[in-house]
Amino acid sequence: MHSALQFFGYVGAFWLVWKVLDIVYHMIFGRKTTTICDQCAEKENQIQTLLDNVKTTKQSNSNSQDRQIRQLNEEINKLRRSAKACNVVSFLNKSNRRQLEEIHGIGPVNSQLVIDRRPFLDYEDARRRLNPRILRSVEWANGIRAYR
Repeated sequence: MHSALQFFGYVGAFWLVWKVLDIVYHMIFGRKTTTICDQCAEKENQIQTLLDNVKTTKQSNSNSQDRQIRQLNEEINKLRRSAKACNVVSFLNKSNRRQLEEIHGIGPVNSQLVIDRRPFLDYEDARRRLNPRILRSVEWANGIRAYR
């Protein structure tokens, strides 16, 4: 009985080490994309220009200036999250079966499911029509954590 417990302990430890190494490998060598769509990049540049203008102009009421800066920073953060989600949808719509299967956690069945349910209009559409695990795997493989 003692040797059986020891055996299962070794198996459990081996499995744990395997999982940790698998996660580290995919973190290091996973697919990374940092491009955002042109429309999102243009909007971000416009908001950043507004933010720079607000910071450079001296107003007598610093509270209103602080409020404006906070609002513009929030808009930039929303836009960045939206751009990341845009990357996920673009990848889902453009990738072929082999590219999808390369992602950790997506096999032949899930890649075919993504292909069959195309095109995705936006991130919310992809969330409604796909399993959350598939979406998380694509986000993770692209170095993205899109908004929820």
